[in-house]
Amino acid sequence: MQLTATSKPLLYSASMPITGDLQLDHLPWQSVAQPPPGFEYRNILQNFDACNPILITVINHIRNCQYTLLDTLWTNDYFKQHLWGCATLDQLKSIVSPYIELTRDQPGYYCVRHVDNLRAITTGMIFFNDQHSPRSSTRFYTKQYSLRSLTMPSGMGQGWYTANWHDCWHSGANRTSTVRYSVKFGLNLTLPD
Repeated sequence: MQLTATSKPLLYSASMPITGDLQLDHLPWQSVAQPPPGFEYRNILQNFDACNPILITVINHIRNCQYTLLDTLWTNDYFKQHLWGCATLDQLKSIVSPYIELTRDQPGYYCVRHVDNLRAITTGMIFFNDQHSPRSSTRFYTKQYSLRSLTMPSGMGQGWYTANWHDCWHSGANRTSTVRYSVKFGLNLTLPD
């Protein structure tokens, strides 16, 4: 996966080559339990047994590059000194684990401006849309209540990756007439029960 820094600190556009038919329509999608408004249009898949070999290759690539992506964030002094200054990179890697899920967002899906859950130290998405559309993209905002935003790419094999911190406010939606497919991924803190 290739990362390119954006004008927003700790936010990268992400890309990876994807070729072939992913056969996303035929997967056993599950509804989100007790969905907030807008999420009734989202389905997820966390068990990849029914995925074809091309999609399994994409999922495995994303899963296997999680710690390398964290290495990239660690080169940012703000991430290293202010967000995770209490740990070394090796210590941080020892207390996180990758998460990954496929998402299927039908027309009408929306997710209001938010910061991801506090267990996530990194988060990202790669899209499987035929082409980029601002109407099916993720937007990152300069501040929580700012109108200024940065629209991330949403075409096939395109997306974004960021540190999950107090200033990574973003929103997402599918305001098109077609289904939006993507993979969500990142690293979560592994805290004892």
